[in-house]
Amino acid sequence: DEYLSYPVKLERWLMEGSYDRVWGATKREGVPSEEFGVFSEVLIGTIRDEIASCSEKAYPSLPIASAKNLLFLESEGSVVEFAQGRGWVVKDGRIYFPQQQEDMRTEKEVLLASGQVIENTIGYARELETIV
Repeated sequence: DEYLSYPVKLERWLMEGSYDRVWGATKREGVPSEEFGVFSEVLIGTIRDEIASCSEKAYPSLPIASAKNLLFLESEGSVVEFAQGRGWVVKDGRIYFPQQQEDMRTEKEVLLASGQVIENTIGYARELETIV
């Protein structure tokens, strides 16, 4: 049945991370009925947000043209609008992800955190030794 196979295919493609297949299936004549169109817009928005979140963590910046294709947006203007809505910085034809810079730790902070983990692990090992 086409009404059952359509959402099953979409779900499988989502689990695979094949967002381009989902995008194509929601935009083509492959949609079994008009009722699915309502959910398609919500689904595309969710996919777009997921890709945007991953892009923030994967790249320090992206060209606007690449972001347009990556986020399945129609124009560069819509990319700029989407970027501003997420708090990204648009400058010189690129999108910069400010959250990426905030999440980066200095080497000193990483060493301090590592030292604390090592200290805790040794303490746990000593306590375990006294128990056994």
